[in-house]
Amino acid sequence: MEVLLPHISRWFLEKQEHFAVFAQADSRIEGWFKAELLVLFNRLVASQVLEKFEREASIISPKDGKRKQVDFRLQVQGQTHLCELKALCISQAAGTPRNLHFSFAMTTLGW
Repeated sequence: MEVLLPHISRWFLEKQEHFAVFAQADSRIEGWFKAELLVLFNRLVASQVLEKFEREASIISPKDGKRKQVDFRLQVQGQTHLCELKALCISQAAGTPRNLHFSFAMTTLGW
């Protein structure tokens, strides 16, 4: 997965103005962010950095055996990675309280 991080970083560094505007508007940007990743992942597949990806991928939860859906399933260097996006407002412009006690995990599955 680490091979993708420089590409993702460069892609979004060029869009710093977007983040400033979204922060000023106190706006969630999950849809925009997901669309940007879709374009980036297509380019990375074309350049063979990313083997393949699937959006809105169905998976079976190892925890409860139920079918779940994740935003992206990525195939990188023979390993499968799941990517689920969650966004929250990135500023306090609207004066709304934020509980930033959250966590995220990057899971690698040997599929």
